[in-house]
Amino acid sequence: MKEIYLEYKSKKYKTCVDKYKILLAEDYNTILEFCAQLNKALQKNAESEYGDENYKTRLLINEVAFDHRRSLIVEITPFTKLDDFLKTTSKSISLKFVESAIEGVEFDDMFLTFQHMYDLISEEIIAERTKINNDEVSLNFILTPFTSKLFTKLVEPRILKNDLYANDADLSSVEKIKLYIDIVNKTASQVVDFDYYVLFHCYEFTKEIKILLDSLNSNVICLVFPYQIKVAIQKENICLLDKTSIDLMFDDDIYNKLILEYADTNDILEYKKRIDNVLINNDNGNNIYNQIIRFI
Repeated sequence: MKEIYLEYKSKKYKTCVDKYKILLAEDYNTILEFCAQLNKALQKNAESEYGDENYKTRLLINEVAFDHRRSLIVEITPFTKLDDFLKTTSKSISLKFVESAIEGVEFDDMFLTFQHMYDLISEEIIAERTKINNDEVSLNFILTPFTSKLFTKLVEPRILKNDLYANDADLSSVEKIKLYIDIVNKTASQVVDFDYYVLFHCYEFTKEIKILLDSLNSNVICLVFPYQIKVAIQKENICLLDKTSIDLMFDDDIYNKLILEYADTNDILEYKKRIDNVLINNDNGNNIYNQIIRFI
């Protein structure tokens, strides 16, 4: 479990995440601002001249400054292109996935055989055909040494659906989300000394998505920003963004920030039952934030 504390401008938000946390607000602009500031804090050297002059964004994980060196950031939105997500660029999750999947390939007999043939082609074909002799000086060209790092650069994604080549347009949004989450989860299971922070924006939080996130590895921290929730959910997985954060995992937040502020009762057990009733019977996409704040 990770405690995430984000401070910017006059706002201070804190939430604890066990695999995933759903963040909700009355005004979606609050979510957008939170995401922008969180993304800035997660990215190294993302401060601007304006930000330096007017406010600081501070991010703490378990009360310690965020460590960029041992963390990888993944953002998934309804508009994330599959081709872009699968690019093996520097610091991308797909590159980390490929590197972890083929780790140790240089000791494989097939790789060693291919490497030997590659070296022969380099020396006996390329070098010989590009040789230039000029008195005591000679010049030729050779292939870049074939290492596992070069091998990684030669890898490219191939998508199959029903055994046929497919592209982004052939997959549903749920199929793409499953691929994204699977890549993150498999990478996290292989490279365990990293933490993986997923900012996941979705239109509908459904049973399928909930099952996916319930299976996340312990080193994956997923913050979910849904437009609608269409499945029963436990209050421990909900955090409301109001004037401050209201993490429904904690009785102190429920009592001090909800009951004292909004409720007609001081009975925390009764209030928690009301919250549970809202969350358990939510399968039609109703505004959970407004129901929790105003159902009294």
